Amino acid sequence: MVLIYALIVWVLMCLAMACHSPNEERTAVAVATNDTIPSVHTESAIFRNDTMADTQLGGYGYLIKLDGRMYVHQPNIPAVAGNKGFESEDDARKVAQLMEAKIKGRVMPPSVTTDELDSLGIKY
Repeated sequence: MVLIYALIVWVLMCLAMACHSPNEERTAVAVATNDTIPSVHTESAIFRNDTMADTQLGGYGYLIKLDGRMYVHQPNIPAVAGNKGFESEDDARKVAQLMEAKIKGRVMPPSVTTDELDSLGIKY
């Protein structure tokens, strides 16, 4: 009976040690590969949604180019339900800069969470 309990405890410990956050893994991979992958050039641009085909969205969005090629076209606020553009150019720029930092830091796929939006003071 003691052997069975010891086996159960061992299995649970193995499972606990195997569990980790995907973000920690992405960060570790990003840090480990920065020395071997050449740096990338990113540039972003902010646009009004009424100047694009996305006129029903309103507000602002952003574009990010990676080494001169279109990489991200984000007309709406990411990580939240619905299709709503950013309220201001400044809000769109803050998130675009966060995305650029993630791309340069090799966090793939670069994504935004509601916690990050909150920390940047983005209204959604």
